[in-house]
Amino acid sequence: MTNIKKIWSWLWPILLGIAFVVIAKTFFVQAVNISGDSMYPNLQNQEKVLCFKHMAIKRESVIVFDSYGVDPVTKASKLYVKRVIGIPGDTIQAKKGEIFVNGHILNQNFISHNQRTKGTGNWSLTSLPTLYKWINYKTVVRVPKNTYFCLGDNRMISRDSRYFGFVPRNKILGVVKAPLWIKNKQRRDAINRQWQTPFE
Repeated sequence: MTNIKKIWSWLWPILLGIAFVVIAKTFFVQAVNISGDSMYPNLQNQEKVLCFKHMAIKRESVIVFDSYGVDPVTKASKLYVKRVIGIPGDTIQAKKGEIFVNGHILNQNFISHNQRTKGTGNWSLTSLPTLYKWINYKTVVRVPKNTYFCLGDNRMISRDSRYFGFVPRNKILGVVKAPLWIKNKQRRDAINRQWQTPFE
């Protein structure tokens, strides 16, 4: 009996730790590996970040979503990491590198001037469905209910809402936060920021 007690004394903390990790990963947070350069320089290829499953999604939140059924080029489940630019009800327009949300200029200091001017393009929500032949949306003026308009920070190479339309809420796994092991504070701040100004 004494041996059983000894074994249990070191075994139960291990089991408790495993249970905690499983519960946390299932319901609250999970690590995500970045694949590709669509969020460069703020997130880099093969970098590991944390995805919080129940965190509120706001403008400028960086999110993880399953692109299968959202992006027509995705033929199986594949995670995309992008930045939310528009939430339900927003109007969005891009002109000469500036993005206007509900008529107000988005502060894009999280990317370079070159990324803004050369990569963003000139468009509006009304022009994109025709310009890029969206499958799921034909005519829109505002971001529809329960969906989000997302862009990659590296606009010149990012495949994002400009090309396939809106990201449904039920496809989003959670909000990305850059952990302390990303030692560059400027990059961490660019990922962890959220647009607080209510440009409604």
